[in-house]
Order: sequence, then C-alpha cells, then structure tokens
Amino acid sequence: MRPPSRLDDPRSAAALVHQLRAARRQLHLAFFAACVLLAWLWARPDLSRSLSYRAISRRGGAASAAAAAAAGGSSFVDEHAASLADAWDPRTMATAAGEAADRAAAFIAGAAGQGAAARAAGAAGQGATTRAAEQQAAAAGPAEGSQGAAGQHGGGGADCPGSNGAAFPVVGGANWPFPSTGDTIHVFITSNGKPYVNWQTLVLYGTFLRAQRMPGGEKMAAFTRILHRVADDALVPGVPTWRVPPVRPECGGGEVGRPCKYVVVERPTAVRKFLAAARKQPSLIKAPWMYLIETDFVFVKPIQAPGPAESAVRSLFFLYSYIAPQSPGLKAILRRIYPPGLGPLSAIPRTGPSPVLARVAEWLKVADRWEGISEQIENDTEAVDKLGWVREMYAFSIAAAVERLPLAVTAPPSGPLIAQLPADDALGAAHAFHYTWGPRFFWAGNHSLVWKFEKRELTGDHVEAQLPKVPLPPPFQPNVWTRRWERNPNAGPFTKQLYDAIVQMVTAINAGIDER
Repeated sequence: MRPPSRLDDPRSAAALVHQLRAARRQLHLAFFAACVLLAWLWARPDLSRSLSYRAISRRGGAASAAAAAAAGGSSFVDEHAASLADAWDPRTMATAAGEAADRAAAFIAGAAGQGAAARAAGAAGQGATTRAAEQQAAAAGPAEGSQGAAGQHGGGGADCPGSNGAAFPVVGGANWPFPSTGDTIHVFITSNGKPYVNWQTLVLYGTFLRAQRMPGGEKMAAFTRILHRVADDALVPGVPTWRVPPVRPECGGGEVGRPCKYVVVERPTAVRKFLAAARKQPSLIKAPWMYLIETDFVFVKPIQAPGPAESAVRSLFFLYSYIAPQSPGLKAILRRIYPPGLGPLSAIPRTGPSPVLARVAEWLKVADRWEGISEQIENDTEAVDKLGWVREMYAFSIAAAVERLPLAVTAPPSGPLIAQLPADDALGAAHAFHYTWGPRFFWAGNHSLVWKFEKRELTGDHVEAQLPKVPLPPPFQPNVWTRRWERNPNAGPFTKQLYDAIVQMVTAINAGIDER
C-alpha cells in the first residue's frame, strides 16, 4: 500500500487548502441562492428580523466572517460581514458563533455537498457546545441588586430581546407581555451615579413629579433611572432605579483612578439590558410609549404621546443640526457601518437616542443594533476620532435607519419635545428645556459677563449633598446686553423673549430642587 499523499492526509495543510478550494467553488452557487433568499426576507419584516442583514451585522457578524474565510469567502462577505464583525462581550460572541454555525451547517449541507456539510456540522457541534456553556454562565449571571424603596434594581442578564432564537410574541397579541394600547408614557434615563449627574437627576425627577400633577400629567405613568454602576448610589432610595453593572467598570464607580474615556458608551448596553430584563419581568415597563431623555432636561409641562400606541402615528425624535450623515468627511466611515445596499446616507435620521418617544416594540427592535453599532464604532479608531463625542448618537441614528424605525422629526419652535437655550429663544410647543448649551449674556459695551448658568461647573460631592439652586438673572434691561462674545461672535441680540425663557427654565430647575 502506498503511503498517503499530502492531499490524502486529512491532517495536512495542503489537504485543507484543497478542500477549501473545492468548497469555495460549491459555495458560489449557494451564495447566489442566499442573496435571492435575503432579498425576499428583507421584504418580509416579520422574518427579516432574525435572518436578514441583522444576522450578519449583529448576531452573526463575527461568525459569518469566520465561516466565509474558512470556505474561501465571497466578496460581499469579505467587504461587509468582515467589516461588521464586532467586539462583543465573550458570552454574546459565543452565542452568536453557535447560532451562526448552526445556520451555516443547515444551509451548506443542501448547497455545497456532503464534504462542506460535514465541516459545517463540525462547526455547529462546537457552537452547540459553546452555546451550552454560555447558557450555564448566563443562568448564573450577575447577582441581582437589592430592592430599593423607590423601585427595583438589579443586575441585567446578557440576553437581548429576540436574541435567543425564539420567536417573540406579536405586538398586541395574546402573549405580548407589555402595554400596547393607549397613550401613556414611561419616562426613562441612564446614569453613572456621579455627583454631577445626580444633581441633574434630582432636578429632573423633581420637575417630573411637578409635571405629573399638572393637567395631562396622568399620562406620564412612570419614571425609571437605569443606573450603570458597580454598586447602588445615594439616590436609589428616592428615585425609581434599576441598576446594572457597567461594561467598563471605570465608567460606573469601579477601578478608581482609571479614567473613563467615554461614559456615554454605556448607555446602549444599559438600555438593552433593561429591556432584556423586562422580557423576564414585564412589570418593569409601565406604558406602551417609552420616552428616553437625559438628566439635564427640565420638565415645564407634561409630555404627551403623538397618539394611541396602537395607531399608525409615527414615533418622535429630535433633530440635531450637528448630526450630519451626508457630510463628505464622514462618508467613508459611515459606509463601513451602513453599506450602500441598505440605502443612501440621507436615510440616516439626524438625531440621537434622546429625546426619542417610541413604542416599546420599537425600542426592543432597535436596542440590539444600537448597542452593536456603538461597540463597532468604539473599536474603530478613525470613527472615534471623526465622530467624536456624538458617536453614540450616530450609532443610534444608524441603528434606526437599519431597523427602518418610523420616526417623525421634531424641532423648535413647533416640536413637542425640547427647546435648548440660548440656541432657541423660547419654550415654544416643547414640554421641556435642555440646558446643555449653558445660557449666558454680556454687557454690550465691554462684553463682560452679566449672568450665566453652566452645568459643567456643578461638580463634586457637595453638589449632590447640598443641591444648590441656580440664581435668577438680574431684571431685564433692554439694549444693554448681548449674546455675542469671543466664543460665539455670530449670536443674535439678547431679547426679552430669551430673557423670559431663561427665567422660566431657572424657575423650573429650582422648583424641581424644592421637590426634594
């Protein structure tokens, strides 16, 4: 008997290369069939959630890229799936790899012959083993937190809505666990529990309670602070809180001395885990509409839903002028995340996750994608540099475009969400102020400062403990004040309308503090 050749020896590298080349030829036909199938599924929203582009970029991104490389790969998979392979946490990656391998085994078995099927089955077996270990780890999970006087809070699981392969109940169906009809709203925020943010949270929650007592306030059914922190903070007894450990401990009270480079990156994961926990404990969600806002908002009056959740009315998002997906300098970066096959860059809404008023089902739909794209951006040095501090906002905007969320744009003065002083001159139709811009004004003659309110100066433990109020500006004087200064040379005149809006906002802030 002749000794086995290199090609006959299944252990040799040459044999593996020979087998991969054969599989690649067979895979070309299978890939064409898959493209036709994916095009059909994309037109079927009820099916595309689990098997369309979502499976490539979120759940099966890394596994699909690996499978493509092992089989010789196609240009589409090389260019898109590989570029979308992301750095998920190990448990999520293990689940994704197992699920993708199972699907690959079933598909290749019918299209690429017995040899490819055997290899895919082997990969699926490994995936099943990995998945079983992941499920055991998930079952152990992080220990749940204590029961707070103001609300439940505890560690969130690693599962995502719809991520375990099981069909989620139809919205409004007999098994749908969440409110799906009516126009009540559940307000929620995220926080890392730092004193700077906690001062804002106490102001916000105080104004929320005041708005609840106003006509229409009964529609504001609940308030939840999602705390991404290693341990409870001082606000837990007084503010309804649900806590989850942060992905990056230094961004949530852990690893003291290690700087948190970008705390906002914790928000997508915190929201996704809250929604995952709600699948197991539906009572966490109190209304069919969920309104994500930020801690530096001030309620002046109640927020109202655009209509009944069961109607065809569109959800609401806020237009941010500085979110510019069509900017020439961002095209190459955004196309890595939002490939041409998904549509033009103009389809990406110019928004962010806050303020967004959307149905529970829509938040469940977008949460996975938002988290995934955010992590993808964080692992892309060029994207981090180009998108800067608003990169998490871009992540949500792209996720909303990919998931085809039906969002209606709102903006001052007619929009019902927020006004931002001094970029806006009045509250208008909005229900709340957003004070991130730090309103200030100056003497027209020498441009010396007359008055300002800057949230970034409210830091330190004493701010949370003492809850200092914001001083009101001096009585209005016409024609002697200006908004123009060296950092804002093109600002318009300081009007009585803007002055009254500032007084209205500061009065609301101090009234929120009085609620404590």
